[in-house]
Amino acid sequence: MTGVKAIRAQFESARSSAEGPRSVWSAVGLVGSSVAMALTVFVLARQLGTANYGVYAGISALVLLAATFGGMGTRQVLLQRVTRDRGELPRAWGVLLAANVVVGVPLVAATVGLASILLPGQDLVSVTLIAVAEFISAGLLKGPATAWVALDRFPLVAAVNIFDAVLRLVAALSLLVWSADVRTLAIALTIVMCIGSIVVNLALGRTAGRPQVVVAELVDGCRKGAPFSVAAVSTAVQSNIDQFMLLRARLEVDAGLYALGVRFIGYSMLPLHSLMSATVPEFYRRGHSGVGEGLRYGRRMAPIIAAISIGGAVVAVALASPIGRLFGDQFDGVFAVVLALSLFPLIRSMQTLVGSALLGSGHQSVVARVGLATAALNVALNVPLIPWLGWWGAVVATYVSEIVKLAVLWAAARRLRHEREVGPGLAAPAA
Repeated sequence: MTGVKAIRAQFESARSSAEGPRSVWSAVGLVGSSVAMALTVFVLARQLGTANYGVYAGISALVLLAATFGGMGTRQVLLQRVTRDRGELPRAWGVLLAANVVVGVPLVAATVGLASILLPGQDLVSVTLIAVAEFISAGLLKGPATAWVALDRFPLVAAVNIFDAVLRLVAALSLLVWSADVRTLAIALTIVMCIGSIVVNLALGRTAGRPQVVVAELVDGCRKGAPFSVAAVSTAVQSNIDQFMLLRARLEVDAGLYALGVRFIGYSMLPLHSLMSATVPEFYRRGHSGVGEGLRYGRRMAPIIAAISIGGAVVAVALASPIGRLFGDQFDGVFAVVLALSLFPLIRSMQTLVGSALLGSGHQSVVARVGLATAALNVALNVPLIPWLGWWGAVVATYVSEIVKLAVLWAAARRLRHEREVGPGLAAPAA
C-alpha cells in the first residue's frame, strides 16, 4: 500500500503543478492523433498487405533517420531560446525555416542516393517522395509548432499533432480511390504535407509576425543545434534501423510484422509521451542550476512515468491479439512481436528522463556521444542477428543497446552532478 500511496501522491503533485494543464493538452493532442494514426495504420496494412507494408516501413525508417538532420537541431535551439526570452521567436523561427531548406534539400538527394545503393530494386520515385514528405513534416510542419511549446500554447501544439496525423490518414485513404501501392501513397503524402506546412506557418505568423533570417544566427543555430540532431538521430537509429535492415535483408514479411508491432508499442506509449512532452520546458528551466536539479525533478516524476509505461505495455499485450485479427491473417504474428517488446517503454522512458536532465543543463554533447555509441552498437548487433533470427534479432539488438544507453547516461549524469557539487578538481568517479 505504501508504494500505491506514493505513486498517488506523485500524481497529485503533478496535477497541481505546471505540468498538469500542459499534460492535459498534450494528452488531447496525442489521443486525437493516435486515433487518426491507428486508422492510418489499419488502412495501410489492409490495403498494402504484409510485404508492401514492410516495404513502406523500411523506406520510411531510412528517411526518418536522415530527417532528424533536416533542421540541424534548430527545433531544440528555438525551444531553448524562446523558453528563456519570447522576443527571440521571429529570429529563432527564421533560423529554423532556413536551416530546413538549406540542409534539408541536399539531405533528401543524399537519402535517395543511399537508398539506390542499400535498397536495390526499390522504386526510387517512391523513396524520393516519401523523403520529401517526411522532411516537410518534421521540419516545416512540426518544427514551427515547437514555438508554441516554448510559449506554453499547448492547445495549439495539440492541434498540430492531430493535424499531422489527419493529413497522414487522408494520404492513406487515397489507396481506396487509386492504386493500392507504395508510390500512390508517397504521392498523396507529399501533397498533403506541403499543404499542411503552409497552414501551420501561416498560423504561427499570426502570433510571431514574419520570420527573420540572419545569416550569422543561421550558422550559429546550426552549430548549437548539431549536438541535438546527433542525439536525435541516435534515438532514431535505435527506433528505426531494424525495420530498414529487415527490408535490406529482403525479409519484407518480417519487416511488416515488426513494424506493426512497433506501432502497437508506440500507441501504448502515447499517455507517456503526453506527460514527457509537458516536462520538457521544466527541464530547461531547472537546467540553469545544473544537472543535479534536473535529476531531482526526473526522480520526482519517475514513479508516474514508470506506472504509465508498465500500464500501457500491459494494455498493448492484452489488445494485440484481438486487434491484430482485424488486420487479416497475414498479421497473425504481431502478438509475439508486441509481447517481445513489452519492456521497451519502461526502459526508454527512464532513459528519456536522464537524457532530458542532461540536455536541459547544456550537456548536449554528452547525450550525443552516448547516443551515437549505442546506436552503433545497435547496428553492429543487427547485422548478424537479423539474417539469423529475423525480427527476433531486431528485438535482441534493441534491448541490449537501450539498456546500455540508459546505464551510460545515468553514470554520466551522476558524474557531472558530482563534479558540479564538489568541483572538477576534487571529483571522484560516482559510485
